[in-house]
Amino acid sequence: MPENAPFICIRLTGTNALSALHGQCTQDLSMALENQSPLALFCDPKGRVFGTVRVYQENKTTHLITASDQAMNLLNQIRPFLQLARVEANILEKPVALTMQSSESMKPGQLNESSEKILIGEHGNTLWTINDKKIKHDTEADCARLTAGFGFVREGSKNSLLPQQAHYQMLNGVSFTKGCYTGQEVIARLEHLGRVKKSLKILKTSKLIFPGDLIQSGSSKNLLVFDSQQTEKGSVALVLAPEDASSEELTNVPFSVSRQVAGQRPVKL
Repeated sequence: MPENAPFICIRLTGTNALSALHGQCTQDLSMALENQSPLALFCDPKGRVFGTVRVYQENKTTHLITASDQAMNLLNQIRPFLQLARVEANILEKPVALTMQSSESMKPGQLNESSEKILIGEHGNTLWTINDKKIKHDTEADCARLTAGFGFVREGSKNSLLPQQAHYQMLNGVSFTKGCYTGQEVIARLEHLGRVKKSLKILKTSKLIFPGDLIQSGSSKNLLVFDSQQTEKGSVALVLAPEDASSEELTNVPFSVSRQVAGQRPVKL
């Protein structure tokens, strides 16, 4: 694993790599990934997310971008299914960097491949650059994706949230039309008929906080830090908070949250 790299690439080798992933994740990967890098989640049987990835193909080989501190746990969880499909998985020593875009030229999940590097658009007007050692990871870009409402599962926050609590259904991370995958029944039932009492809010604080920490903001206690980035002034984070939680540090995500499927009951997510 690249030293001190916050994000890494996992390479999946085998002709059945995409179909093996398709059967285990929340995303529809049945179509060829041409010029796109979809967001996908891996969940436990209770629907709680233990892995967040961007999926892309390079030279017809499938790759995953994920958080470094959670990579080995993710591999250990999905490797039995990959082995059944005769797919090998390895963490690569290749540079992966998230930076700010100079303009809004690439939308989240849009992919541009050249002979030298791969570029993938990300939320918060940020950009993944792969295979270019000259490009360094930018913590400002991490802050931008967090304030855009997009977090990655980290080692301290794995198996803690349902996709809807992290707003992944609004970030094109969940398909409600694909076939079965682990946790689908819980996730689909929630989207059709349920509601979440807690979801991610943006927190900006002068304190240093890390994924997995339980913190207090205003009168709200035991708020789980889902994903965070430390800055010179403190931290920017996404924390799991009750719907009515409020403080000077907390703000809602910058998009409307709505039900993504047709149903008979009004649903408040």
